[in-house]
Order: sequence, then C-alpha cells, then structure tokens
Amino acid sequence: MIKHLPPVKLHGTIAAPPSKSSLHRLLISAALTEYAEQSSIRILTAPYSAVSDFGEDVSATVDCLTALGFGIAYNNGVFAVRFDNPDLSDTFPILNVRESGSTFRFMLPLAAYFVNRTNRSPKSIAFVGGGKLPDRPIIPLVKTLAVNGAQFVFPAEPPTKVGDTMQYNEYPTFAKNKKALPVTVEGRLAFGQFEIPANVSSQFVSGLLFILPLLDGASIKYTSPPQSLGYIKMTEQAMSQFGVAVTGDTVLTARDSYRKITDTVTAEGDWSNSAFWLAANGGNVTVTGLDNNSEQSDKDILSIINRAATGITHDFTHCPDLFPIVSVLAAATNGTSILRGVSRLKAKESDRISAMRELLAAVSDNRVVFIHDEAADTVTITSSGAPFTGGNVSAYNDHRIAMSAAVAATYSKGEIVLDGAESVNKSYPNFWADYARLTVKTT
Repeated sequence: MIKHLPPVKLHGTIAAPPSKSSLHRLLISAALTEYAEQSSIRILTAPYSAVSDFGEDVSATVDCLTALGFGIAYNNGVFAVRFDNPDLSDTFPILNVRESGSTFRFMLPLAAYFVNRTNRSPKSIAFVGGGKLPDRPIIPLVKTLAVNGAQFVFPAEPPTKVGDTMQYNEYPTFAKNKKALPVTVEGRLAFGQFEIPANVSSQFVSGLLFILPLLDGASIKYTSPPQSLGYIKMTEQAMSQFGVAVTGDTVLTARDSYRKITDTVTAEGDWSNSAFWLAANGGNVTVTGLDNNSEQSDKDILSIINRAATGITHDFTHCPDLFPIVSVLAAATNGTSILRGVSRLKAKESDRISAMRELLAAVSDNRVVFIHDEAADTVTITSSGAPFTGGNVSAYNDHRIAMSAAVAATYSKGEIVLDGAESVNKSYPNFWADYARLTVKTT
C-alpha cells in the first residue's frame, strides 16, 4: 500500500497501544497455568473490537495456543484463557507463526514439551511462517532442545495433512534446507540443562524459561552474555504473576510451578510503539498508560530524546527496536550521533541498518551521512539538522521502518511517499488512524 505523507506536525494525547511483548508473555504464562490447574484467567488490555486489532504477532500467538488445545476468547478488552485438555493424539497441529519471531521462538520449546507428553498429546507438531522469518536465527534453540530429547525435521515444503498422515518431503538436516521454517517437532523433551547463546536473541531464553517450571530439575545456562536483557526480565515478571520465581544470573532455574494467584492480570502499555509518538517533531504528543518502572528497555527513548540536542550517543544492545526511530532523530539533529550495539539489526524483519540508510538518504537528498562500521559495531549519522526534503521510500515489509517514515514526515518540508504502509499491521494496525487523528498539516 502506497501512503503519501505530507509535512505535518503531531499534537494531542493518545493512549499507549498494548505491549505485544507483554501480551505474548501473559498469554503463554496464563495458558501454562491453565494447563497445570484448569481454572480460568483473564488478561485486561485495550478495548479493541477484535484480536486482529492487536496486530499480526499477537494474533499468531493466540492462534498457536488455540491449535495446542487452549481456549482463548476475547471480548472488549479482556482475554479469557482456559485449557480443556482435548485429545490431540490423533491430530497433526500446524502452527502458523506468520512473521512473528517472538511467537516462533516462544512456541517452539512449548511444542517440544507437548509432543508425546501424554496419551492425549500429538505425536508431531509442525510450524509454518512467512516473510523474512524463515531466514532469521533459530538453530541455537533447535540444538539445545535436541540435546534434551526433541527431534526436528526441516521439510522441503510446508507439511500438509492427508487423512491422519503427515505428507512432506523430508530433509534430514537444516543444512540442506537452510531455512528455519517450515519445521516439524517430534521426539520427547526431557529435563536437563539447556545451554544457549544469549547474545543471538533474548527470545531463545524466554522460550526456554516458559517450560522450566514444567520440567523438574531443568535449568538454562548462558554460553554468552544476554542481550535485550529487559525482555528476559519481562518474561520473568510475567511468570512471577503466575507463581513462578526465576533465579540465577548465568544459570537460570525456576522455583515452584505455575499456579493461579489472581483471576486477572493486566497487559502493559507499549514503550516500543509509543516511541514514535514521543519522537515526533515538536514534542507535542502526550502518551498515557506507560509505566516508567517497566522492564521494557525501550523506555530509554525518554532519555535519548532529552539528550538529542547536539547529537545522540546510545547503546542499542538491550533496545534494538528503538534504532529506526532514533536514526530519524539523529538525522534531524545538527551534529554527529554514534549508535552502538547494532549488529543484530541485520536479522530483524528487515535489514534495519540498510533500510534506514536508504530511507534517510532518500528523504534528505543524500545530505545525511550514514556510516556503518561492522568491526566497531556502530552506526554514525552526521547531519546539519536541516529539514528533510522528502522522497520515495520503502518499508521493506518492516513495521518499524514504516512508522519511522511517518515520523520523518514531521521533520520534512516535502512529501514522503511510503511503499508498504500496511506493514504496520504486524504490531500496530491502528497506527495510521492514530496518526491521522494527531496530525496537524503544515502546508
């Protein structure tokens, strides 16, 4: 979808969209508590009209949990989660994670746990997905699950069910296919120590954390220091609302099992998507419903904005999702900005380093100097701070690039034409409606 973005200013008050990071974690933790106790738990969030309003990623998690036998109902701001213990022994669940890295990396350990767990469990569970997700990292998580009993088949084509039989052309190793998806999970997961490089994706750690309370004596051992640490803390915090305490620094263990502590929990407001409103030119948007004490690392946007007058220096090791919008801020600032800890950005929904280099070149008529130093793990942006000139840009099917282009229009004197505006549906389907509501045209 092409979106024409004329020069605008944004003004007004808006409620923070629900944090998809919070919702993923609460939905899964509530589901596993239901699995343990079969009671009923409610998750309070924004009063949207349908699950789809929460974005493709949250919808994918809901669909995957449903495929595993969990009943998840949504009505007017309330998710109700239950587990009816269905007999899935003769079924072949196919979990469509769409383009959600969080859903895939959280659900893969759960699937490995549920496969062949009881006489009512499925014997195989398949995953399919799209976009850039099949090319994003997954093998470290696959390897540590395989060491502890899970088995994985990477087929040539997405599996299908014909009668009660799985039909696919097997590739016995990942090396032949070189794609993370599709994949089928088999075997039977046992307790043990899950060794994982935590510098590749914090989502690997979170996915394993969810199953720790289900496997007596299991632990997680970091083989490299964790990055995006706030997201790991968010997982621990979500689990704590269901009776689980995670302990340890380099070796993590879980105390107690999932248990119902309260009937109702509340999803947080989202610092990641609120950052776009906060970073708009003029600083005239007030965002309500954000928790300054949240574990969300993207709350760093406040300190970044406060320090942006003559250039920005920040390390994005623990807040990589802020990189696109902070790149816009840096390019709109008179000075030199040094953005550190950017190496993982090449393996997001797009190569975000290349995407932002091209976007900023297009909207500034190549006047912004953007240098990526891989050895130093930095991006340096030098700008005069002159208004952007406008231009044609692509979202690269990446929601955060699309929203960054929208905010760039608040710093521009010419129109920005965005190709791929629909990519915001991944995390914030109401973004363009909210953008229009806050818009004050300047020309």
